[in-house]
Amino acid sequence: MIRFGAIIASSSVIAYSEAKPESDFNELYQAILEADTKHTGGVNSSAFLESAVAWSDREFREEIDYFNERYGSTKAEVEPPLSTQSLPDRINLIAPLREIPAPLSDPQKAYTTDIPARYGPYFEKLDRLQSDLEDRAYQIRESWDSTGQAERAEKNARKAAESNSIVARLGGLARLQSLSKSQREKEAAAAALAATRDKNRANQPDGGMGTLTSRLLSDPEYRAHWETMSDAERASEMALYREIDGPSKSVTKPAKPSSATAVRSKIAKTNEELAKIAESLSPAMIRCETTFVAARDRVEKWYRDRLETLPYEVVGETREKAGHGALLRAKAYLLYAIGKQESESRAQLWNWQRNRVISAYRSINAFLSDQDLSALNAEDSVIVLNFVGGAFQGMDRLARESEHLSGSSAAEQYSFDLYVY
Repeated sequence: MIRFGAIIASSSVIAYSEAKPESDFNELYQAILEADTKHTGGVNSSAFLESAVAWSDREFREEIDYFNERYGSTKAEVEPPLSTQSLPDRINLIAPLREIPAPLSDPQKAYTTDIPARYGPYFEKLDRLQSDLEDRAYQIRESWDSTGQAERAEKNARKAAESNSIVARLGGLARLQSLSKSQREKEAAAAALAATRDKNRANQPDGGMGTLTSRLLSDPEYRAHWETMSDAERASEMALYREIDGPSKSVTKPAKPSSATAVRSKIAKTNEELAKIAESLSPAMIRCETTFVAARDRVEKWYRDRLETLPYEVVGETREKAGHGALLRAKAYLLYAIGKQESESRAQLWNWQRNRVISAYRSINAFLSDQDLSALNAEDSVIVLNFVGGAFQGMDRLARESEHLSGSSAAEQYSFDLYVY
């Protein structure tokens, strides 16, 4: 700590043992008290503040090292100017994240800044993006709902039928529907027999038993013959069809994920990364809260205990505690130093969080940038838009946390000025 003997004469009005636990606090108080006696308090105010900040640096050195080691530099990236971004068919999540105004950790700078003007334009932009998103989602849902349940059911049935290997052999569902009933039965039987001779049939979803089933359904003569068979003959026939498939040793290669599967996979992975960020941040937030609350409680207890030791003096027609004003100012310097360090630590954690969220969004942002929303089906588009809406809500929370931290930093300066000047 900076010693005040070089600044002010060492004589004191109130003696207090430096062996007490809060000797740093007492030394600051004695220096302010002596300055009041010599009417030099204003001249030495910067030295008093420097002393309080030096104590704070020593007091919180362990916390400062902890935050620096785990959460990096206290410096924030310079925010780019707000772009005139709207929600096009291709989405960009990184730009609005980078544009969030960072917290103002310096109390004096925060106090002289128009905080609503600093954050207002960003919130307006975010409202615009969220409004665009809601309009887009509404349009997609309206289009989806207007299709009708029956129409969607028919579409799904057609899709399932077209994927059937027998239907594919017959030239597709449209051609099959153009045939007469007898033609359909005849061609279906031929297709079933052809399937048994297909060397690659083992990779088909229907398989040998599927071919047997198809033949029984489509070939009336074979079905009549099947019904006359004994159990032993049927078992032999079934074994023949199973033998066509060969041993079940082949491993089917997984199909290429559909866009819906890819979207869900990317979203799930991103949400996992965001959860890890929150989990990593939680211990630091708890440590930050407990450390600075405990420090303030320590100063407040010292103030109350010290106040009890002050004698009364008569001032005019009232009795007041001698040296109470100096004690109040000493408390103000100490609380200001604590608040300044807390503002810096919380801003550091905020910047770390924002940078990590940007990293978490990079992969899915590149994926979404390659996706033309207008080309996606309704279900996939709604999945994407719901995720982006959640991302915008997260940006809103980050921006409001930053605004709150800047406001708290400004309040530290206001409270300090109120007691000291």
